[in-house]
Amino acid sequence: LDVRGNTQIVGGTDNQALTLDVSGAGSTSLILNSFDDNAATRNFAIRNRYSAFGLFEIMYSSAQGGSPTTSALAIDNTGNVGIGTVSPNANALLDISSTTKAFMPPRMTTTQRDAISSPTAGMVIYNSTTNVLNFHNGTAWGAV
Repeated sequence: LDVRGNTQIVGGTDNQALTLDVSGAGSTSLILNSFDDNAATRNFAIRNRYSAFGLFEIMYSSAQGGSPTTSALAIDNTGNVGIGTVSPNANALLDISSTTKAFMPPRMTTTQRDAISSPTAGMVIYNSTTNVLNFHNGTAWGAV
């Protein structure tokens, strides 16, 4: 399928449409326009940039009707994933970057933690019964 220009896919009720925007010049984008209850457009894009980085990005618009310019997730050509960064650290499989938010591991009770069948060494959870981080050492759960 070779699409040049915009193709609109309409479904549902009035003002619900998806716009397929495939552009050239070294990048391919799928831009989805969605509408909230007040018919205000929110844009979301999935983009593959052909470059030395081999970057795949999922982007969103931070303003109503704006172009998707804020990167939510990026995957580089080695498979490293960046959340909050388009340049994941080469030594990290997952690079989470923020100056305003924290990493939150799965939260569960001791009973829920103990119901995990065959836990793997290195697993980490926040134990909401004891209010402590727990890790599995390959044999048993321990507190950090």
